[in-house]
Amino acid sequence: MGGSYCKVVHPKEGHNDSSEDSSIQTKIMTKVGKTINLQQALNLNGSCGEFALGATTSPLTDTEFTDFRDGVGTLIKVDECKQRILQGGLEPSLRRVVWKHLLNVYPDGLNGSERMKYMSRKSEEYQRLKSEWMLYYRNKKAIDLLFCYRWLLLDET
Repeated sequence: MGGSYCKVVHPKEGHNDSSEDSSIQTKIMTKVGKTINLQQALNLNGSCGEFALGATTSPLTDTEFTDFRDGVGTLIKVDECKQRILQGGLEPSLRRVVWKHLLNVYPDGLNGSERMKYMSRKSEEYQRLKSEWMLYYRNKKAIDLLFCYRWLLLDET
């Protein structure tokens, strides 16, 4: 921290309770300390003070992303890829592909065409489940309306 400190002035005039001032200063310094500890924890270089939030290099390109994968296209250098993205971001055109790798969407060992077929099957499965749910929801809504209508009719008699 380098010896710097923050003097807190209480808004009430004539207030000189040093224990309360000390308590506020302690709270502020605790928050500052936690912020510094968080910055040190996020420091991937291992050297204090060199971590900067935001991009420090250019975004990851398709050519660089290829270097993190094996011949089949499986992401094998996951930590290095994550660190590179943290340092410089990711080209917008690659986001759709890269995040599927980082989030383990694909099963291991699939090549490019197999990954495309896999995603096509998953998309069809999603559409089927969505249609089934919508049909169920519409039917349930209709049954609920009939139940309410019948309940109202019985209640009036």
